[in-house]
Formats: sequence, structure tokens, C-alpha cells
Amino acid sequence: MLDLIVDHLDGEPTALKTCCVVSKSWIPRAQRNLFAHVTFDASKLDLWKKTFPDPSNSPAYRTRSLLISDIPTVSAAVAGVGS
Repeated sequence: MLDLIVDHLDGEPTALKTCCVVSKSWIPRAQRNLFAHVTFDASKLDLWKKTFPDPSNSPAYRTRSLLISDIPTVSAAVAGVGS
């Protein structure tokens, strides 16, 4: 029943954050909705890794969609191609 109630708060970050301080048992479900969609800049990836060295304790653990913007283009020259 609790999961259904917390799921109805999807899109209400203030209410979801409040759920996290009500009870430890509410945290996983509230975080699942808070961090369902994460977007950040590729230049912050190292900072993210430093902040959350253990992936199982990271908000990304509960993320359903992850968008990383401004990913640098990588190109490589292959010897012998086109010659």
C-alpha cells in the first residue's frame, strides 16, 4: 500500500524528499521516484564517481533513465582505411 501511495507522488520532489525523512523504510521507494530520470553534463562524471564510489549507494542505482549531455566526440584514425 505504501508503494502505491509514494508512486502517486511521482513528479512531486518536495513531497518525495519529505517521505525520505519520515521513515527509513520509505527511503528506497521515494528515491526510486526522485531519481527516476537523471540528467547531467558529461564533464561532471568524475565528480559523480567521487561522490558515489559505491554504485549500489548511488542515486543512479534507482535510476530508470539516465541522460548524459555534452559527451565529447571521439574519433580515431584507422591505419590503412581509405588508402
